Amino acid sequence: NRNRNRNRNRNRNRNQNQNRNRPDDYGPPSSSRRKPAAARHRRVRQASVDLAEARKEGKRCYYATTCSGLEEALKGELEGPDIRATDVTIGASGCYFTGDLMTGYRALLWLRSSNRLMELIGETDSYHIKGSSSLLSFCYDACDWSSIFTRNEAGEYPSLRVDCTLGPGSVEVCNLDNSHYTGLTLKNAVLDALRDRDGDGDGGRPDINLSDPDIPLFLHVDRERAKIYRVLNSVTMHKRGYRAQEDTDEPFHRAPLRESLAAGLLLTSNATLTATGGEPAVYADPMCGSGTLCIEGALIACNAAPGLIRLAPPDGGQVSSEDLRQWSACARWPDADLDALKEAVDEAVAKDLRGRESHGDVHFFASDIDPDSVALGERSARLAGVGHLCSFQVQNCSEVDVSPEATAEKFLSRPRKLYVISNPPWDQRIRDAEAAWQILGTTLKKNAQKYEEGGTAWLLSGNPEITRNLRMRADRRTPVKAGGVDLRWLKYAIFPTKPEDSEDHL
Repeated sequence: NRNRNRNRNRNRNRNQNQNRNRPDDYGPPSSSRRKPAAARHRRVRQASVDLAEARKEGKRCYYATTCSGLEEALKGELEGPDIRATDVTIGASGCYFTGDLMTGYRALLWLRSSNRLMELIGETDSYHIKGSSSLLSFCYDACDWSSIFTRNEAGEYPSLRVDCTLGPGSVEVCNLDNSHYTGLTLKNAVLDALRDRDGDGDGGRPDINLSDPDIPLFLHVDRERAKIYRVLNSVTMHKRGYRAQEDTDEPFHRAPLRESLAAGLLLTSNATLTATGGEPAVYADPMCGSGTLCIEGALIACNAAPGLIRLAPPDGGQVSSEDLRQWSACARWPDADLDALKEAVDEAVAKDLRGRESHGDVHFFASDIDPDSVALGERSARLAGVGHLCSFQVQNCSEVDVSPEATAEKFLSRPRKLYVISNPPWDQRIRDAEAAWQILGTTLKKNAQKYEEGGTAWLLSGNPEITRNLRMRADRRTPVKAGGVDLRWLKYAIFPTKPEDSEDHL
């Protein structure tokens, strides 16, 4: 009996270790999965920048948000030559970094995978949040609100909006469970500080503007710590300006892929996207929808700053101060430096390759069975200034032909490899999703095997059951969370067809 129990325990431990280190069909090994919420929280607190130390060095502290899983791509953007941020540290669904005012302006223009860019203006040090009253006292003393909210020539305060998020430990430690009312605490603290400065309190107060505030504030509370930010962008940064929105009379796609998510996925794939100086590269999306992946890829290839699309500076001219104020909230701050912002815009315009003639190094082929979606994609590519790099076609996935012979007219030399980037239908509510993935797998192999170096496919999915219909094994899985949905950015390698043995080798 003793030997039987010893063997049973040994087999049980062996099976547990094998299951722990074996990746499943839809995720990374369990050893690399996310840590519990408490452990993640401790890691993020240690990664945060020190506001006091940064101010001693004459720097500003910033935080850029992104989708969970795209932090490495965001860090690469911040450390790149276009933004040149310092002290870049990965946080929870975002990155901390430091720099001067010009660094913030460049980040506002160049960040592709970020949704919100904020400047840290106050944080708890030795002060611990225990409830709403202590939070109100902290917000009141967090910074000099009179220097942030300065009256204009007409004697009016800039408008205000407060957003708030609560961390997992805010309920159990601080007894704060409602982000709306917690955000009102910051608003009340700002109004109390301005009222006390004005004396009798009859000097007016900032108006609340939810759509386009002059000074958007953001409060984050987790456990006993709180941070106050002011947001640089007026609207979320994924709204580039080339796609119609729901509040307009123009036709729009009802379920589009967010531009920031699409750009972050492309940056995560480490694909070489360049419009000049590289080997010919064929990028295809056989289920393009409104073409977000192809458009964002073309913008990366042209080195076009996303912020320039909505700003739309005139050709050969400089943007006006009024245009900058309408474009972003940070241009309406009392301490805004419009000359520095104009310099950042001119720098981005000088690097933009969209207006230059294409040298046939990269091209994007997008197709979809829905003609309305294809029409929206063509319109968006044209408004984004990359219509010459994107070819749209109404076509069934089974009929897509992106072989070297079919794409030769777009290149000066024969391309050697195919790249497929797509967001196929994976929602269980969509009919025939399984059949669509089967057809996609056949199309991938049929086209990629005709290239000398084969092909690479990057596919987005939120359903592990449907991806099995592709009948291919993923080489890499990048977990991403967007809109409360767990997604995977899956990489598949497709090898070229082996040449038949000749008679000399028989």
